[in-house]
Amino acid sequence: MTDRVDRLYQIQRDFKASRRFPPAVRVLYDEFRMFLGMIDSTSPSRSKRLKNDTSEPLEEEEQGRGAVDDNFSDDDIDMSPSGNTQGDPMSMEPGIPIEEEKPPGPSPFDLPVPAKEDRMDTFFADPEKAIKIFLSSHFRDRGLLWVEFDLKAGPIIVRSFLAFILRHHALPEYERDLECALDAARHAEIELPKTLIVSRSLPDFWGLACVDIWGSRVPSSWGIPNFPLLQSDEHTTVVEPDSDVPVAQLISHDVAIDGVHAVLEPTPLEVVNDAIDIDINGEQVQLATTNAPDVAAIWDNVVPVDNNGWDTASDQWNAENQAEQTWDPPVPRPTFFAFVGPSPFPNTHVPIRAERSVREVIAFAAPLDINNSTHANPISHFHSHLATIVLGPWMRTKESVDIPGPEIFRDDAKAFGIDDVHDPRNGNITVLVDPEAIKGLVPGLGIGGLFVQVAAKPEEKPKEVKKFNKSTPYRGKKPHVSTPYDGKQWWYLESVNQVIPSYWTHLVD
Repeated sequence: MTDRVDRLYQIQRDFKASRRFPPAVRVLYDEFRMFLGMIDSTSPSRSKRLKNDTSEPLEEEEQGRGAVDDNFSDDDIDMSPSGNTQGDPMSMEPGIPIEEEKPPGPSPFDLPVPAKEDRMDTFFADPEKAIKIFLSSHFRDRGLLWVEFDLKAGPIIVRSFLAFILRHHALPEYERDLECALDAARHAEIELPKTLIVSRSLPDFWGLACVDIWGSRVPSSWGIPNFPLLQSDEHTTVVEPDSDVPVAQLISHDVAIDGVHAVLEPTPLEVVNDAIDIDINGEQVQLATTNAPDVAAIWDNVVPVDNNGWDTASDQWNAENQAEQTWDPPVPRPTFFAFVGPSPFPNTHVPIRAERSVREVIAFAAPLDINNSTHANPISHFHSHLATIVLGPWMRTKESVDIPGPEIFRDDAKAFGIDDVHDPRNGNITVLVDPEAIKGLVPGLGIGGLFVQVAAKPEEKPKEVKKFNKSTPYRGKKPHVSTPYDGKQWWYLESVNQVIPSYWTHLVD
């Protein structure tokens, strides 16, 4: 136990000593070391950075600022590092005495010794699972799953560190398991950045256009338990006046303008109050009006003030209106008919059920070409203008708070006379999306959200024809058999709450 831990510490020191990390990469590397239990916290001590003698080299722990591997460069991550890349300006000025600061107190993110040992044991017990946990649920718990730079740099750091261990044979008894962990890191390099791309493109414009046509299918019970949600009222609510509250009365004054002074003329309701003397600081005050000077005479004696040329440039008062508009109105999103053209589909199709679940991307395809199609069955107008995503049930992990089981809301199939049964735990669904929404998809990604199924209204049955000859059977219209591309039933995505990689792993799995 002690021997393998010492070797792991030594290999990570060698890995860091000959490389220079950019500051943002250093933060991710410290996060990975803390996950493995090699350090207590990712926050460095400020007292170690503030040195009176800046010419003295820092310790090896404070020197690392380099790339993760020999082939790790700025080209591997095509974006600027996030966060502050500036150092402490005072610590870079030689000869300036800096007061030594006390080390910060314990952080809530500092790991106790038992937790460090447990994390290191978890890594040695199953390196592949540990790497999957770090690049999935741990990224989510630490807030790294929503930062584009971290999604790109994180798997590269892990992959380079594992490759360094295998290249130097530091842990020969774990090399087979470390190779599996290395494959998991390489897989994460592909899928982890895609999660952010897909989450930005979904829900797509087509799904939002369907919501505009048929309304939202979000259950009203969603939200905080035992907390009443504010619901919009379609009708105006009339509030009856309270009989105990006196009715408000409007009190007005007749205002007379005498020159530049305003005099309030008492109304009949205020005549009684005129008999009361006004007492201010123990002295009786009598209100009286004076003859004000003529307003016209005052304005004749006004001397114009220099306005620095504003009178010669009248257009300067409207400078803000003539300036270039920087707050443009939002671009209107496409409507339902922008995708399928003028059609009766909003009247011939109805939403029959809504499902909240996490589903796995099985396959996806661009819009089908009707003219060059090789399908034996006819292709609907929907499938020729929209892309298709086939989603299957998520069965890679157990049901948990993060990935709950599927639920069905508002199943109205029978109410519309549609004979259709749907099992959310078995079978795939076909979701139609905007063709631009499939650019970031890869098979295996998990998409969690609200899926709504749309079906065509059943056709009216033909009237029964009287049979004159019982020996001649009635040859009516054959019943319609649903095909994958006939447009009779399809799904759209109303909302998305998470996009996860295929290797998503919980710590308790």
